[in-house]
Amino acid sequence: MSKRKQTKRTISTEEAREAIQAKRYDLAGVLQLDAREVSKLLQQFESVDYLSLADFIRLFVDAERQMLEKVEDLESDYALGIAINVAKAVFMSLLRIMPVQKSVEDPPTDREQTEEEMETMRKSVRAAAKVAADVLRVQERTGDTPSLEELDRMIEKEAKAKGTDKELVRAQLETARDGDPPVTLGDNTQLPVVAQLPKSFHSGSKHQVITTVKGLIDPGTDVEVTVSSMMDGGDVPKALEGLINKAVKASFVPDRKGKVRRTLLSAQLTGKPLMMTVEVDRAFRASDWRHNTLTINKLHAKPELAAAVVEVSSQLQLDLGT
Repeated sequence: MSKRKQTKRTISTEEAREAIQAKRYDLAGVLQLDAREVSKLLQQFESVDYLSLADFIRLFVDAERQMLEKVEDLESDYALGIAINVAKAVFMSLLRIMPVQKSVEDPPTDREQTEEEMETMRKSVRAAAKVAADVLRVQERTGDTPSLEELDRMIEKEAKAKGTDKELVRAQLETARDGDPPVTLGDNTQLPVVAQLPKSFHSGSKHQVITTVKGLIDPGTDVEVTVSSMMDGGDVPKALEGLINKAVKASFVPDRKGKVRRTLLSAQLTGKPLMMTVEVDRAFRASDWRHNTLTINKLHAKPELAAAVVEVSSQLQLDLGT
């Protein structure tokens, strides 16, 4: 029986730093992820023009992990590094991105602008920290998070209390990550740390929607649906904003007679729209979009669906010569 080849270990950070300083190393070559792997890493950010620094660092760590999986056959201990000119290019590319661009008639001086920015940051961070603490306190006490609508009210209320914009408070909450150090302003004021919120929040309301069905998985209770509009023709509620005309993962509770599955399958087979009542879970951050999910509570009868199924079945029999 052949023994499994033992992989070499990664050199510690201190060892690697000493070797680089003393120029005691051999460059084994450039270890690149292929284009498909890079696209997979960045797929959740395909629709945006910029990455936050926190997301970039997280993706860089993911890329490093994937690259380490490729070096199992090296004959010596190793470390991963980056060319200094590449590191310089990254640092020179850092952008300062403001959540809201406010136009003013008379631009303030640099000093005035700095003080205004610090005050805006101070208010929004403190409001966000209070909201995050309240959410986690509710979660600890009840085992669940506030509803999506309750969270919006908490953000709006705290923003108003602190005298800042609710979108700035939401931006602070969206960018917060566990382990982030406290923010220190230019006047050496240290702001409270904003705790990271859960990946998703459940809408407290049920929503009646018109959908098309695709991707029904058999067996199982998962199905992919696309919401086209509301059943009553009304405005899209906040819980569904950004999900209209986009494929979303949904699930259903199967009944004993299999009526729910047959109805979903019929809608998929015929391409006919299906009316349903759903519950909504929304991702809090754009990067957590996989947590956007629907739960189907009820299917609403639509006579033309049954007629379409009969028509498709008859055509299928003709095509098969039965």
